[in-house]
Parts: sequence; structure tokens; C-alpha cells
Amino acid sequence: SAKIGDYVEKGQTLVTFDCSALLAQQKIYAAQMHASQINLDVNQRLLELNNVGAKELALTQAEYDSASAQLEVITLQVEQCVIQAPFSGRVVERNADPFETVNAGTELIELLAQDELEVILVAPSNWLSWLSLEKNFSLRVDETGVDYSGTVVRLGGRVDPVSQTVLVWGKLDNAGSELLPGMSGSITFSELH
Repeated sequence: SAKIGDYVEKGQTLVTFDCSALLAQQKIYAAQMHASQINLDVNQRLLELNNVGAKELALTQAEYDSASAQLEVITLQVEQCVIQAPFSGRVVERNADPFETVNAGTELIELLAQDELEVILVAPSNWLSWLSLEKNFSLRVDETGVDYSGTVVRLGGRVDPVSQTVLVWGKLDNAGSELLPGMSGSITFSELH
């Protein structure tokens, strides 16, 4: 099981559940579907020979369809016994431990994609007179002391009336693996107007 701080690749197994009971049930449903397929094949041949009625054939078709649907449902449940990382990133929270029983729908692991870190700037609203998309900036991260270059990619949709600020989002050009979500710093713009 992945631990807090681990970097995981897309497709890497994060969590595995004990699904031995589901796997046994899947075998039962597969056997039932196989038996109903044999009955259906026999009845289709008998109908061709006029030795069985359409009603009997319809019943065996319904039995086959039911067995097929049950197998499909259990197979989908078995596929959920292994949770893989949907993208590469760092584990930032883990809400369950190995061998712990969890309820369906429980959030188990929080994963953040580090290659898509955003910079969020709380800017004075009067900056909107010159601040625009594509505007270049430099970010000095307090925790690392390193400067990173970036570009404004999105402006907030409203001004906070109390603080007279607006949110601005930026994307870094040279973000390294040493950057972690939640770090802070100061931004400077080379051209203010």
C-alpha cells in the first residue's frame, strides 16, 4: 500500500483488497453461464428439429441472459479489488491502513499530480488594469529559496469586496520535484504595465 510522501506512477497499484469470496462467486457465475449456454444451444438445435417450442427456447435464452448479467456484475466488482493510480503523482493523504475494513465509498488515498502544480496569487484588484493572461512572472519559493519562472494562465472571476483582492493562477515553466503543494513564496512581474 502506498504511503504518504510516496511518488507513484500512473497505473501503479495503490490498494489491493482481499476479494477471495468475490473470486469464488465469479467462478460460480461463470459455471452457471456455461451451463445455460449449453442448454440454449441444445434448445436452439431442438427448435430447428421441431422438438422444442418457442416458449422453452425463450426461457433458456432468459436464463442465459440472466447468468451473463450476473457474471458481468461480479466481474466488475472483482476489477475493483485493485485500485491503480489514475495518474502519476505524490500521495498526500492516506485514510486507511493495511488490513483495515472500510465502507464502500470511503476515500482511501489522496493523490496529487506534481507535474501540474498551479501557482495561486492573491493580487490587489487594482492590478487588473495591467495584469493579463500570458504575463510572465518570477516566483521565489520560501521553502526552497529557489526562483521559478511562470506565466499567468487564468484570472479570478470576481474581486473580494472586503480585501479588494483577486485570485490569479499561474503555471510554472521549470517546476522541479522538490516543489510540494502548499508551499508559499513571492511573485514579481518583470513588466508591471
